[in-house]
Amino acid sequence: MWKIYKNKIFEFDDKNLNQFLKFDFINSFYQNDKDINNILFIKNQTIIYANSFILDLKKGIKYSHSNLIVKLFLRLVEIRILFLGNWYLNNFSFFQLSDKVDVSELVFNLKNKFQAVLIPDFLMNQISNNKSLQFIKLRIEDDMIFKIRKNWKNIEDYKNALKTKYRKRINYIVNKSSKILVRPLKDDELYKYDSRIQKLFDQVVDNLKFSGPQFNVKILLSLAKKKKISIYGYFKNEELLAFSTYLNHNKDLVSYYVGYDKLHNNEYSLYSKILYETIRIGIDNQYEKIIFGRTANEFKSNFGAIPLKSYLYIKFKSRFMHFIFKIILENTIANKWIQRKPFKKTII
Repeated sequence: MWKIYKNKIFEFDDKNLNQFLKFDFINSFYQNDKDINNILFIKNQTIIYANSFILDLKKGIKYSHSNLIVKLFLRLVEIRILFLGNWYLNNFSFFQLSDKVDVSELVFNLKNKFQAVLIPDFLMNQISNNKSLQFIKLRIEDDMIFKIRKNWKNIEDYKNALKTKYRKRINYIVNKSSKILVRPLKDDELYKYDSRIQKLFDQVVDNLKFSGPQFNVKILLSLAKKKKISIYGYFKNEELLAFSTYLNHNKDLVSYYVGYDKLHNNEYSLYSKILYETIRIGIDNQYEKIIFGRTANEFKSNFGAIPLKSYLYIKFKSRFMHFIFKIILENTIANKWIQRKPFKKTII
């Protein structure tokens, strides 16, 4: 029998759990986000962290081939979603299983009202009855992965591996952003700049396809205070113009949350500077790869990042809603972009 804890957090034995299920890590989400329901499912040695929230589909209208009636429907509909994972870090495993999971037994015992259950692909593979439930498979934006070569000892080695055109672009970025000071934020600065960090982050999420709850950057600040992540500031004199966050995951560097001032982005190439500095940090600290996240795919490929296909699976409680959304989602346009190949051909 599943034990379900909704918006209740308690200290538990997390010694054998992965880093994302550690009490200190998930407690930062419980304490700093009241717009989302945090749920723990526990059964014997299995633990799954989940979120429940309202998903706004208005921004998805422009990606649909459907007719005007369907687009009006999307404009009006908000869906209460149960997401089996952490919506804000949805490409990582917020679960630990002792056996395969029966999703019907898991979610339909939940008293909280929801209209659909959403499952990431890496958890879906562990669902025992996934085929019989006829989930809708959704291709989402690709994770962008940057592989660090073993022979790169510093950022100059990376630049020397680039084709001339791309190396010139990197040098241009370095020159254009030369007045920007990049450094880790100190503990006392985390809350000094909290409202500024929120504003910088909000500027980069305006173009997301779908909107869940607004992300509260106090989650990041809490994780940084606990040394679970690091936050770097990008300063012009004393003004914070951008920030980036870094999380260590095995031998990977995760750069998931960034923000920058769009008014100064062109002047100082702020976003490009963030990507460049992330690569430098990854090489200097001998990571195997960098996980850049799912936005600005083509732009990141200019730096050498490559796509990793990702999927979500959705099942509506109502058969009618499931039928309607199956048609709508099958007519959703995937973002088309060109994969750039900035590296010289290697001679084996």
